[in-house]
Amino acid sequence: MPKNSTPKVKRPLEYICKECQAPYQRKNYVAPAKRKCDACQGKAKASKRVADRKDKVAVADEFLWIASEIKRSGTLEVLHWVESAADLRSLVDFHLYYYKCYGWDASQGIAYYHRNHIQPVEGADSIGLLHPLNLFVGRSWHNQKQGVKPGASYAGLSIARSSLKAKWKLQGNETHAKILDKVKLYLGPILVEYLDAHSVKKSQRIAVAERVHKLQVQYVYDEADSHMEIFKDGPVSMEALQKLPKAKLTKMEATITGKPAFKFELTAKRSLVVYYEELQRMIRDAVNEEYRSVCKAVLPVVELVGAFLAVLSKPGLDVPSDYFSEGLEPFLAGDLPAQQWQFLTLRSADCVYFGELPKDVHEELLSKLRDWIGWVAFDALQGNPVNVSEVLGALSKKFNLGALVPQISQHNGWSPERRYSLEDYERLEQEVTRIHSLLQQTGLASETLLQDAQGQLRAAIEERFAPPAKQPIVFEQDDVLPWDCIELPIAA
Repeated sequence: MPKNSTPKVKRPLEYICKECQAPYQRKNYVAPAKRKCDACQGKAKASKRVADRKDKVAVADEFLWIASEIKRSGTLEVLHWVESAADLRSLVDFHLYYYKCYGWDASQGIAYYHRNHIQPVEGADSIGLLHPLNLFVGRSWHNQKQGVKPGASYAGLSIARSSLKAKWKLQGNETHAKILDKVKLYLGPILVEYLDAHSVKKSQRIAVAERVHKLQVQYVYDEADSHMEIFKDGPVSMEALQKLPKAKLTKMEATITGKPAFKFELTAKRSLVVYYEELQRMIRDAVNEEYRSVCKAVLPVVELVGAFLAVLSKPGLDVPSDYFSEGLEPFLAGDLPAQQWQFLTLRSADCVYFGELPKDVHEELLSKLRDWIGWVAFDALQGNPVNVSEVLGALSKKFNLGALVPQISQHNGWSPERRYSLEDYERLEQEVTRIHSLLQQTGLASETLLQDAQGQLRAAIEERFAPPAKQPIVFEQDDVLPWDCIELPIAA
């Protein structure tokens, strides 16, 4: 190429989109079958993404749970309230919250928590909806004792049996896959909109079941492997494996491959924290004002008892170290000075004790307190009758007021609190103010008494961080002052 010649500029090629017939340009050659403009290419990718996610619906945890709940109710109309992708997402979010409570005990095969229906699925004249405002996470034994008894008429959401359409009723014992096919038809464009915005993942249990199904040809049945009894008569179907719990499937895979099973343990969220968060959700989202007012009245009682238990769980106090362990951070912030602050002390209604309670009595009272507050929170969420005055009266019988403010050590030598700054003490002051507000709301302390205590705490903090006062230098009469030793020149 000559030195002075300019390189040729490649002109873009003109094409016509085969979908919308709009002209567009590309730098390189495009085969006729693939000629699509940017807008049509985006639509095609979105359509393929939705189609791929639709295929995963039948093996996703959240949709398998929805299918199982529809199977319990016998109709797809428990989802008749779903009018948008956001509605469907709120139901999935509730399911995810349940799993984040980590309430499954794999060793015993039992659930610590249940997804409780406020209005039951097996109602005589109505069916409880599969709706976040008709569901809450609670202790399994609370739910089992409640049974199918409905909550108050103002609580939860339901649909009358008389209004159900035969078109959407299930026919016999249908599989989850068939139910989910009907869900796709029932929700229609709402499900498409949801799948376009949110990813869907295959259930880990289904993934392990698929691996075991492929590996089962390598396994020869041994009577010593009690957990492998399903293979006694030879290979089994994928459908049979999918019904097994994940823990058992993982153990079966480890037996076939000869490798140790991957295992990790998650600490279950504290039940009082779960009830506290669910009460907050219902206060925020519930429509019925009467239901919300009961939850609002119970919330400070739950929060105060939670803060009391959080103080007990701090090290250094003579209480069972493993009885109320960690996990109560929502009730009392951690890493603050003066954590050993007993603003309440337990009171025995059966006997009067002078001084500290005996250890066995203390443990028994703690156990009763935990059971009592759990039932109070459950009844409020479930819509069972709750007499707020009786709850506050019972609370006052269980506690005596302790120190209204924590003790603040001053600068008189080394102490563990020396590492805390003024900002830490201000955070402590905020926590004390919050606890005082709970004491006032529950009627355990008067406003005047609490204001005086807050003033004492503020004065103690200011005194702790006040700069040291400057001491004046006092000279005795016979002392030689520095300027006495200086010879001044004498004027001529």
